Amino acid sequence: MKSFVKPILPLSSDPSNRFLPWIIGFMVWLATLAFAASMILSNISKNWEGVLTGAITIQIIPSENDDTQILKNKTQKLLALLSKIPAIESASVVTLDEINKMLQPWLGEKSLSTELGIPIPVLIDARLKKNMVINTDALSASLKATVKGVRLNDHALWVDRLLEFTQAIRIVALTIMVLVIISAITTVVFSTRTGLTIHSEIIELTHFIGAREEFIRNQFSINTFKLAIKGGLCGLITSSATLLFLGSIMEGVGIGLIPPVHLTAFQWLGVGGIGLTAIFISTVTANLTAKIILRRMT
Repeated sequence: MKSFVKPILPLSSDPSNRFLPWIIGFMVWLATLAFAASMILSNISKNWEGVLTGAITIQIIPSENDDTQILKNKTQKLLALLSKIPAIESASVVTLDEINKMLQPWLGEKSLSTELGIPIPVLIDARLKKNMVINTDALSASLKATVKGVRLNDHALWVDRLLEFTQAIRIVALTIMVLVIISAITTVVFSTRTGLTIHSEIIELTHFIGAREEFIRNQFSINTFKLAIKGGLCGLITSSATLLFLGSIMEGVGIGLIPPVHLTAFQWLGVGGIGLTAIFISTVTANLTAKIILRRMT
């Protein structure tokens, strides 16, 4: 086959052969991390949206005179009121054990009410029915009229802001990927042009003895293909190791709000696709660059 003919041009001695694999490897590493960051943020956004959308938390702030029975009566009044609202599917009291479990990543295993001595408000977790919207201002006023010291937190308000923030970061990550691709193309173009300039006399001689333009183009394509494989594999291995390392660190931190930093099997295929794409783009760019410059030379 033409693409596997023995190389005539001494491209292996070119200076670009020393640095091009490193540049491609670094760009694959950077593009992979940007892609993974975008996918992980997408997973986190879906987790927040699925868990917190349609959730309302109601706090009963205890006063100095409130004992256990008074707080229990206040809680029952609010639960009775919430059960009468058509848009609310369920409402339940969050137990102290559940609160301790949620705050454990930040405060450790100590109990809030005993060892730390922190006063804990009564928390009621209310869930809205699917596709239902409720006027939180009117609900808050109704709750405060029933029981004093009530505070309502609508998770949808700050979840929307978090989703906007993660979306902005995803756009930045994808922009980095585009810039990396452009940089890789530019690097291969200059590398190919340099090779054509260095070996211009040999190219003219091969033309003189009957070598076709396609043959010379293939010389540069094959050389760049080999270099891109080296760089792409190194970039994929390092980026995969980096992602696994970061995932193990985040899993050890164990912050409840942020799910484990893991990619799905399909997303890992996307990571592998970045290396293959880098090899393909580098090879095609070298071929097209050689084609354009050779036509100018002839």
